Amino acid sequence: MRRDFVKWIRGDTMREAIDIYYHIDPGEVRRAYLAHIPQLAI
Repeated sequence: MRRDFVKWIRGDTMREAIDIYYHIDPGEVRRAYLAHIPQLAI
């Protein structure tokens, strides 16, 4: 999973100047998250 997605999920603040202009699509984060989490056998 992309590092910036993990930071976004954790709520880490964006600190770099370029981050002011960089917007993360929540739908893209959701798709990446669901693709990378382990499948639970419940």
